[in-house]
Amino acid sequence: MKGRAAVLYKPYGAFELEVHPVPDPGDDGIVLKVEYTGICGTDLHIYKGDERGQQFPAVLGHEVVGRVAALGRSRKTDSLGRALKEGDRIVPGPSVACGRCYFCRCLGQPVLCSQMGAYGSAVVGGDYFLGGFAEYMHLGLLGSPVYKVNLEPRVAVLMEPLTMGIHSAEVGKVSIGDTVVVLGTGAIGLTSVLASRLAGASSVIAVDLDNPARLKIAQLVGAGRIYRRDQFELEQIVDGVRQASVHGLGADVVINATGMPAATVNEGLKLLRNGGTYVDVGSFSDTGASTLNFSSEVLRRGIKLFCVPDTGDRYFAKAVAVLENGGIDFEALVSHQFGLDKISDVFRPLAHKESLDGRQPVKVLLDPSLR
Repeated sequence: MKGRAAVLYKPYGAFELEVHPVPDPGDDGIVLKVEYTGICGTDLHIYKGDERGQQFPAVLGHEVVGRVAALGRSRKTDSLGRALKEGDRIVPGPSVACGRCYFCRCLGQPVLCSQMGAYGSAVVGGDYFLGGFAEYMHLGLLGSPVYKVNLEPRVAVLMEPLTMGIHSAEVGKVSIGDTVVVLGTGAIGLTSVLASRLAGASSVIAVDLDNPARLKIAQLVGAGRIYRRDQFELEQIVDGVRQASVHGLGADVVINATGMPAATVNEGLKLLRNGGTYVDVGSFSDTGASTLNFSSEVLRRGIKLFCVPDTGDRYFAKAVAVLENGGIDFEALVSHQFGLDKISDVFRPLAHKESLDGRQPVKVLLDPSLR
C-alpha cells in the first residue's frame, strides 16, 4: 500500500507532496486512514523554524482523526479498553510515554517522560507516515495511545485541543463560583473557556488581541465577557474582571493560552486576585524571556504558578466523555478546510497571521480526500 504525504524539508519551505510505501502495522501498531488533521500552533512554529532541535525532513500534524485501516496482531483494544477492529474511528494521542523512566514509574508524571516519543515531527527511519499531514498515519511507536470514538470526524479532530483545555482547568483547580480569565482564543484558549465553564466557573472572560471571529466563538462555548485588547486598555479589563468576580478582587484563575508569555505574563498577573492561580498552556516554543519582579508580583501576593506541557490518557478519557455526551457545537471552531495539495498556500498566510479566503482562521483542517 502506498500513500501521499506532505513533506517539509526546511523552515518556510514548500510542502512536497510525495508518494511513499505505508509501513505494515506490525504486532502492536495501527495504520490509520486519515480523515482530518488540524493545523496547530506547534505546526506553525516548526514551519517557521522556531522549534530548537527540530529535524528535517518532517511530516507534521498531530491533531488527527481517521479510520483503522490495518491493526497489529496483538492490538485488541484502545487506551480506554474499548474493543478495536478495522474500520473503527479513532483519535491518536500525539505523545507516547515510555512507561519505564523515573517520571513515568516513580512520579506518575508521564507528561515529563524522559524518553517521550511523538507524532507529527521528523521523518524517522524512512517512515513518512508518522504525522497527520498525509493520507495514512502509521502508529508504530510501542504503546501508542489511541481512543475509539463515536463522533463525527469534524468534532473528533478537536479532541486533542480539548484535552489541553481540560488539563489547564484541572491544574488551575477551577471550581464552582470561580472567575476565570482566558488569554488567547485559539483552539486551546477556546477549549480552556469551555473546560472552565464545565468545571463550574460562574464567570469566564476571554481576551484576545484583535480576532473578533474567535471571540464570538468564545461566547458560544461559555465566555460571559469578551475583550479585544486593541480596543481596551489593560486598566479597563482589570476593572471589568473585578466587577465580574463575586468578591470584586479579580480573577481566581488566569489561563494564558496566547503562546506569547513574554508579552502577556505581566498582564495576566495583574488580572489575578491575591492568592490566585496562573496557568500557562501556550508556551510550546521559545518566544523570549519575560521581565518579572518575582518578589512583588508573585511571592508577596501568594500567586500560584503552573504550566501544562502536554496531555495524556486521563484528559483524553474526559474529552471523550464530554464530546460523546453532546450538547456543544464543537464544529463552530472549524473555520476552514483544505486538501493536502493546498497546504503550502495555507501555511504561508497562517505563519504571518493573515486571513484565509478573506476570513479570520480559527481551526483549519486538512482533508487528504480532497483533490
